[in-house]
Amino acid sequence: MVNFGARDSVPEKFRNRRFVAHNPEVTLMRTTRDENREIGEWMGGRFNQMEGPVRLLLPEKGVSMLDTPGQPFCDPEADNALFESLERTVRQTGRRKIERIDANINDAKFVDAVVDAFTTIHPRAQRNA
Repeated sequence: MVNFGARDSVPEKFRNRRFVAHNPEVTLMRTTRDENREIGEWMGGRFNQMEGPVRLLLPEKGVSMLDTPGQPFCDPEADNALFESLERTVRQTGRRKIERIDANINDAKFVDAVVDAFTTIHPRAQRNA
């Protein structure tokens, strides 16, 4: 998503897009499939510069609470365009990996996967169960 200021700060060229007024000072706009594809290519290029260890976890059931089924930003096609673009662009190695997680970014399952990935690449980190 893209953040703008108050609703009247949104540029005219975006007026027909999907929005959520987060509060009077912040308006959120849903990104499109094509925008997400470009974002994935841009991000992937940056990840390729990382020598690692690094993990990129992709939440298949949404990248925010607004992106869950029934919510205004739910668009699995747009999310998948981002994920596929990242997977196509990032040169995965033993130290630079991408993993899809069957969860929303705010789900406990995703949080657990993040903690597991972190403790895998930073073995001295301790997980408190």
